[in-house]
Amino acid sequence: MSWPSKIFNAAKGKKFGLKITDQNAALVTDTRTPPVANSTERIFRQFFTDDGTPSGSSDMLVDGSTDNVEFFIPAVSGADRYIREISWVIADQNAALNTFGAISALTNGVEVTYEDPSFGNVTIHEGIKSNFDLVRLCGTGAPPVGSTTSAFRANNVVGNSEGYIAVLDFVTQFGLPWGVKIPADSTLKLVIKIRDNITAIDGFNAIAYGFDRII
Repeated sequence: MSWPSKIFNAAKGKKFGLKITDQNAALVTDTRTPPVANSTERIFRQFFTDDGTPSGSSDMLVDGSTDNVEFFIPAVSGADRYIREISWVIADQNAALNTFGAISALTNGVEVTYEDPSFGNVTIHEGIKSNFDLVRLCGTGAPPVGSTTSAFRANNVVGNSEGYIAVLDFVTQFGLPWGVKIPADSTLKLVIKIRDNITAIDGFNAIAYGFDRII
């Protein structure tokens, strides 16, 4: 014999009931977000650009030595944005781990930041000055592509130039189950800031992967 029953959370005087879906499954939520009932997830992929839009410039071969140049992924209206990965490419002929592309290691480096005006910025990297700095940030070392002087390096990435292809996975590196959250309609953003003159190398860009959760 069965008895109809209801399960409530009565914390702080609020009664939130446990919902059963039409597939007879209990709907529960990991408190570290998402999922949320009645939400829609939309695949997100975009280059970091100088104005944050898909149509902006994604070419990060700029001179940021006097005036720093930002490339970023912004918040979106009406949806929480989650960035799981950043895919990077640095390409140049005769690139080596101790150089940036094939030029000397940078003086100031490329800064990577999660900008949060309310609670303070989070510095993901204070200054990527060499190809190895990027490889190390992304935890790309197991196993490497190539060996010895060609470790982590691929051929013909841009034209006939060698390149370092690294992926920063926020789930693996930082333990964030859904990646970095950029709340809807906020001023928060993920920023790559160029602080040196890197116009002499053959290629440098980054792509963000994740999803927008539309409620």
